[in-house]
Amino acid sequence: QVALVALFVALTVVFGFIKIPMRPVALSLLTLATASAGCFLAPGAAALSQAVYVFMGLIGIPVFTEGGGFSYVLQPSFGFLLFSPFMAAGISLLVRHDKFIPKKARFLWRHAGVFLISLLHLLAGTFYYYLLFRFYMRSDLTLAAALMSCFVLFLPTTLIKSVVSVALFDILKKRLRLIA
Repeated sequence: QVALVALFVALTVVFGFIKIPMRPVALSLLTLATASAGCFLAPGAAALSQAVYVFMGLIGIPVFTEGGGFSYVLQPSFGFLLFSPFMAAGISLLVRHDKFIPKKARFLWRHAGVFLISLLHLLAGTFYYYLLFRFYMRSDLTLAAALMSCFVLFLPTTLIKSVVSVALFDILKKRLRLIA
């Protein structure tokens, strides 16, 4: 289990650097790594992999897309990092508790569930962004503007990353004989 946590920490670091620079928040594959950790790891291990990643960045290891250090909490994208352990744990719980779902509906259950949890993660990160700009930076940013720039803009890529993470899990679990 420890090796898998370390593997997903490393995967998160690598995927975080695969990005398209955008303002106010870069588009990266970080949430694909987070969703994949949720699919493949037990809830605690999935959350731990993402918490270790965030901790590494906060103590100054330059693993975040724009570097590292505690001052990163003032970056517009930090809310997405902050809530990633919850996203990973939520996805893991969803994937592991689908036994009551008929086999033919599990595919849809997983895809819809991972997308929904990813949307909640996106909303939480957007709300952090809004609070940061509104109250710390004393900006006149409206909630509608924050939602447009951090939520609506990322809906298509969130859907794609959700589908890819579940598809990879469905393909690889058979090959790796994972229990989920």
